[in-house]
Amino acid sequence: MLSPNNKMNPMVSIRAQIELEGDLNLANLSRKLNEINLPKEILQTALTKLQNKLVTELCTTPYQRNPQKQFQRAGTTNRTLKTRHDTIKLKLAIVHNLENNTYFRPLLLYLGISIRQRIVNDLDLECAETATYLTYRDSKTIIENLSHAEVSKNRIHACVQKVGDFMNQKRRKTPDTSTTAATAAEKEAEDVRVVDLVMGDGTKVHG
Repeated sequence: MLSPNNKMNPMVSIRAQIELEGDLNLANLSRKLNEINLPKEILQTALTKLQNKLVTELCTTPYQRNPQKQFQRAGTTNRTLKTRHDTIKLKLAIVHNLENNTYFRPLLLYLGISIRQRIVNDLDLECAETATYLTYRDSKTIIENLSHAEVSKNRIHACVQKVGDFMNQKRRKTPDTSTTAATAAEKEAEDVRVVDLVMGDGTKVHG
């Protein structure tokens, strides 16, 4: 099945053309490029092209007959994704797996995004990192000014909890569970306090 780790690894090529008018000094050029939000346009175009390649790889080109085909196009659905470059609007292609009679969205599956997920990981990390040294109110202002993303204080708090839980779970995992009796005795004798790496208290996050 399609996944980021399998052999399907399409390449996406993007060309951008920008038209600027007026006084083209350095300050105005920088301001106009910021207004255009070029990273958002590139990201949206890249995702659209990536989706087209994935669907074509699975379903071949439209109207091409293939009696042994396993996948079939099954329409599209509107979807928004919140990223650090602003909200991306997409028409997600739906594919029908004829073998097991299931439906899936190749782009979401390839990117590792769940069906109900609206906020991608880069924005989660941006919110959590900013909140480590600023209040939630200031974090909201900074993130919206620098990344074009619209976030709320509640959303920042949720991102902090999500990233903090992930970090704490990874820290608590022990790679080797096989221990000798002597090692087990030493561990029992040690007074080890487990302290979370990240905690959100509603105003700031402390590391």
